Amino acid sequence: MDIREFVNLEELEAIQEAWANATGLAAIFTDAQGEYITGDYNFTDFCIKLTRGSQEGLRRCVDTDQNGLQKACLEKGCYKCHAGLMDFAYPIRIHETGELVMTAIGGQALPSDQPIDEEAFRKIAGEIGVDPDVYVEALYRVPAMPESKIRACADLLGGIIDIFINQKYLERVENSKMTVYAENLDKINSVIDRIEDNSKKLTKIASKEGILALNSAIEAARLGTAGASFSILAKQQSDLSKQSGEIYEQIGNDINTIADAVNEMNHAGEKKDELKLEDLL
Repeated sequence: MDIREFVNLEELEAIQEAWANATGLAAIFTDAQGEYITGDYNFTDFCIKLTRGSQEGLRRCVDTDQNGLQKACLEKGCYKCHAGLMDFAYPIRIHETGELVMTAIGGQALPSDQPIDEEAFRKIAGEIGVDPDVYVEALYRVPAMPESKIRACADLLGGIIDIFINQKYLERVENSKMTVYAENLDKINSVIDRIEDNSKKLTKIASKEGILALNSAIEAARLGTAGASFSILAKQQSDLSKQSGEIYEQIGNDINTIADAVNEMNHAGEKKDELKLEDLL
């Protein structure tokens, strides 16, 4: 499933940007295939220019990224990268199907409740071919906060995006159902109109049958004894005409009942759409 089919990426990125501005942490979103679908926010020079800018650093980062989702599941979204910073990865799935549609990744934060081991970072710099002094200087420009806060920020983003994506998916499903619903309502209304038209025609025929039966009874009475058998047939025809009229009347009532039910369904759908609009406003 392609997330682009039911999510406005600009709306998605607006949430990402607001969160990044509020927390100061890095974030970027990918689709189910790992392709970026939003811009990157708050990515640090320590990570992008220095660590990933070196061949060995990039190799280590890619290895960490590939294992990130598995670690995220074990550590509630957050994990430490090879350089010691906190990162997170939140896979977003459709609740109804369990299908993965995107991943929110980011972090690049330094746990402030843990002492910074400069020697350890200088060692990493030497291993990946970066000037240790430049590396440590960039390290101190990395956002720092307690690990608990980093995890809370990551959980907040993951939770908000999960709700947003699944709501958009449900809206898409609902819209698809409403389209089919509307198409079938049109068919039902067309059938109702046709039945109603035919019912009116049959009612007119029954009325004419009643008049013919009445004329037959008058003619039978005029003939006297000779028209006795004809009088019986006329009465039977009159009874059948009366019964037909009652049946056609019932059909008409049933049509009205169906039409009223369809109208109520239409109004219910309109009220539901109005409610959604009010919720959005």
